[in-house]
Amino acid sequence: MSLPRSTYDLEGEWRRLLDAMEDTFDPETGTYSANVDAVEAALSELGDDIVEKLGGCGFVLRRLRVENETIAAEEKRLSAIRKRGAAAIERFEDRIKLLMVAAEDELKARSAKGKKPGKCTAKVPGMQITLAAATQQLSLTGPVPERFMTVPVLPASVPDRKALTKALKALEDGEEIEGACLVEGNRGLRVS
Repeated sequence: MSLPRSTYDLEGEWRRLLDAMEDTFDPETGTYSANVDAVEAALSELGDDIVEKLGGCGFVLRRLRVENETIAAEEKRLSAIRKRGAAAIERFEDRIKLLMVAAEDELKARSAKGKKPGKCTAKVPGMQITLAAATQQLSLTGPVPERFMTVPVLPASVPDRKALTKALKALEDGEEIEGACLVEGNRGLRVS
């Protein structure tokens, strides 16, 4: 009984024996030397080992394919669950925002408690829910002046959103930058 060998070892041994078979052939006489029988016997024995190894490799390959298909199916199932959960979170956040907007004056009054009007906040033991004020966001309405374009980068330059936003915030009333304006963004919800 021989020790288990790797496919790499078996391939190397097979090639070595084929080379040895070639070495036993005399091209001048067209015959093989006496060592050819030993090489053929070794090739036959190694052939049995190779067939056995290939059978084992086939079983391992089949198992790996089944495991991989099972993992892919599980990934798909978990991805669907994650997407449903993300959609539920978004819907729930939207409902909370609507409720907080509807009761905003009352929530601000409660959070102020005798001070100046506070943030739109709901406090319960162990949690605070705050509806942030809407932030201004850049909206591109057309081509913007060249000074607000990035240095040409392949394939083409694009508006520098940070510079445009800063410039728009610094403008006096009535001034504008062609092709860009600030619009009211969404209100953020923070649960802490």
